[in-house]
Amino acid sequence: MIASPQRWLSSVLYFIAVFHIGMGIGLTLSPGFQQWAAVLYGAEMDWIDQATYFVRIIGTFALVVGLVALSAARRPATHAGVVVALAAFFLLRNGIRHVHSAELYAGFSVSSGVNLITSAFFGLLAAALLGLLWASRRRNSLAATVPDS
Repeated sequence: MIASPQRWLSSVLYFIAVFHIGMGIGLTLSPGFQQWAAVLYGAEMDWIDQATYFVRIIGTFALVVGLVALSAARRPATHAGVVVALAAFFLLRNGIRHVHSAELYAGFSVSSGVNLITSAFFGLLAAALLGLLWASRRRNSLAATVPDS
């Protein structure tokens, strides 16, 4: 049996939660994890105290994003605002990546290929959130209009 859009939406939110909570904890607490994440991100950095400090701030932000996604995952239909806000965050993040790509490439040596892959990943998450929210709400509204037999 095919899962309902709401169940798929919950799964996407749980994925976002686990990913961001894990990244947030690692970036906040572990310099070794910070360096691993930079490699995964395709970035080259000089690990001076300022960079470590700013990456920790990014880690706390990621942790909060994960906790917000987790709070909405159980009943996403009642947390539509959270779902839309997460999608908007991912889309805005992608916009920044491309509007300021010259800074990304020059400042962190991130390749255009890695930039496109990262953008595709977060773009797909945003599309999944919005599409599944729409499908879930549509299904719920159709179900409410069908009379009981």
